[in-house]
Amino acid sequence: MLKKVGIIGSGVAGVTLLKALADQTSAKNSFKTNKLNLQIALIERGRSFFDTFARSPSSNPVVVIHNPVTSRTEYQLFCNQGIKRMSSWITSMEGRFKTRIAYKPGLLHVPKNIHEQKKWEGIFNKNPFYQQNIVEKSILNKYLKKNVSSDIGIWDPNGFWLNPRKFLLLCLKDVVRILKKDAKILMGTEVRKIKVLEKGVLLTVRTNDSEWEVFFDKVILATGSKTKELLSQNSLYIGEKDYSGKTLNLYTNSGQLSRFTIPKEYYRFFPNFIYCKGGYVTPIIKGAIYSGSSYDKIKNEDSFLIDQNNKYNFARVCNIYDKFNTNINVSYYRSERCTSSDKLPVVGKIGNRSNSDLYIFSALASRGFSYGPLLAEMLASEIISEIFDSSVENEVVSNRFSQLVNPFRSV
Repeated sequence: MLKKVGIIGSGVAGVTLLKALADQTSAKNSFKTNKLNLQIALIERGRSFFDTFARSPSSNPVVVIHNPVTSRTEYQLFCNQGIKRMSSWITSMEGRFKTRIAYKPGLLHVPKNIHEQKKWEGIFNKNPFYQQNIVEKSILNKYLKKNVSSDIGIWDPNGFWLNPRKFLLLCLKDVVRILKKDAKILMGTEVRKIKVLEKGVLLTVRTNDSEWEVFFDKVILATGSKTKELLSQNSLYIGEKDYSGKTLNLYTNSGQLSRFTIPKEYYRFFPNFIYCKGGYVTPIIKGAIYSGSSYDKIKNEDSFLIDQNNKYNFARVCNIYDKFNTNINVSYYRSERCTSSDKLPVVGKIGNRSNSDLYIFSALASRGFSYGPLLAEMLASEIISEIFDSSVENEVVSNRFSQLVNPFRSV
């Protein structure tokens, strides 16, 4: 029996979920006599992917992926597993398409100040994951070729940067290879209404001047910064509407990445690894260094704010080399991100019914490329199990991270 899945949004969440669904459908069909008949539509209101990428983190020329320093052990493990899964996807696609999309120079992580250093020391004492990667002051001085104020740091050998656009486009290319005509990408298509039925979801969509309804067995909101707006327009809720405890809220903020053109005479002063101190600084990439970490609640193009963020990002570059004697050309990239009230992703069923066919895959914030593939595989497994295996229908996939990202969690 034919089953239809609709994914709203073509950012990192939507595209990785599309690929995970394609991969898992192909894997199940390879050893089943009864083939899974699945059609997937990726619905995007932008008229092209370049239009879509214009204000999303996918528009950035560089994304840095590394393990965070956190006291939340489960979150640290979650990020670590996510990075491993992302690396696996990258290795597979680079081999298949004979191209580079990621570069793995490693990352040096240094505390911002003495207060953060003391906090880190407490975290290191409780988590062996960090203990094996600690570097002391003498090593920091050697890495940076200067005296540094920090006494400790973390060397993350798995830290890397990638080209996000290229990664997403190769994911789509992989989907077409697997599903062929069973995967559709509907560009220039805006979702106007979402109606959750007893079984399935009815969408009202608009393309140009035409509006029509389309039915899906499952629908996933992978809309990033537009998720809150779409939920509000359709009177939809992340969790239980009348839940007495504290429920999740979604917010939209803006991130800014600065690009600094580096004169050739300064190339030798910059290390080959990624440097992170309250935000990251990349190695030199095609004559420029990228620095970023600012996340603002203001969404507009405020010139004062943009200039201030560029100065913060440049100050981070000067942590490596502070003796520029010429003006450095700077450009910037701003993008909108969706975050949750506890800063964790929101992935799973939403609505007031436990058997709802509407899902959310959002609030990836600045780490979408770190754990997007892992979350996509978790959600794809749940969706495919519900559609094609009645014995596990309405049963949450067993995964230690499911409750961490559950939309019904209290905060």
